Amino acid sequence: MSISIESILVRQRYAIVGKYGSVKLCYWTKESIKSNAERFCYKQKFYGIDSSKCLQCTPCTMFCNNSCKFCWRIRSNDIHDYVSDDISTKKMDDPKDLVTGMIEAQKKLITSLQSTNKEMVKNAMIPKHVAISLSGEPMLYDDIGELVHEFHKKGFTTFIVTNGTLPEKIENITHLPTQLYVTLAASNQKIYNDLCVPKTKDNWEKLMQTLNLLSSLDTRTCIRLTSIKDFNMHDSKTYAKLIENANPNFLEIKAYSFLGMSRSKLERNNVPQMSDIRNFSDEIGFRVLNESESSKVVLCGVNWNKKDALISC
Repeated sequence: MSISIESILVRQRYAIVGKYGSVKLCYWTKESIKSNAERFCYKQKFYGIDSSKCLQCTPCTMFCNNSCKFCWRIRSNDIHDYVSDDISTKKMDDPKDLVTGMIEAQKKLITSLQSTNKEMVKNAMIPKHVAISLSGEPMLYDDIGELVHEFHKKGFTTFIVTNGTLPEKIENITHLPTQLYVTLAASNQKIYNDLCVPKTKDNWEKLMQTLNLLSSLDTRTCIRLTSIKDFNMHDSKTYAKLIENANPNFLEIKAYSFLGMSRSKLERNNVPQMSDIRNFSDEIGFRVLNESESSKVVLCGVNWNKKDALISC
């Protein structure tokens, strides 16, 4: 990672771990601490994740094989002096060292909230859940299964959010996360190419392969449908068929947020209202289990049993 990119990330309150890893306090982690747990992430409401104890990280900051218009994270192609986002030529960080460093980085970041709520900060100093979703595509990291394993050995639950373009990595992962999220942002290849701007021509086909894999994985799975007004909130029957064939445990229909780098690609009026998300969910047609208005997301059950409702971290 170049010095100029690292300085930008540090200004944005990323903590750099190793060569390519990073940690950043999630908005909802901070809100949970400040509000004495009265405000929290929708994942706490849906799955029992304690927002104050959630560690948001990535083993491969800046590396991604898509350049999605709706992504609010800083990306390599947004910075002119970053030579390449090809991770295959890089020597990646050791997973055990990353986990140790990420936990320490989280503690230092949380210390900055000491003046807001000392008891909540003390509680948050022992994180119990990790969201491997901060920046970049986590499946590009060679040792992603071992990274998950290292977190599990320390008693963490784990969520991975992937764009689904590396089915061979998912199929052969050594240790599966507690829950695997796959982002679905298009009902067909034309919309996908326009919205996700793939850097490899077969990324849509790879995503379809990943969807076909989901029901065979021995872990909880969730398709996240990132919903963008005037772009991809139509063709509900095709979405329903794709989701039905994939047969995940859950479907999250979530509104795009007008934040960060995405503001140069999309407009504020591309943000759906909660009523739009509810209507779109009704059109797709799976059973609604829960919703969060503050995050504009509806949770649906697909291959779902009542016992799967909470992880209870």
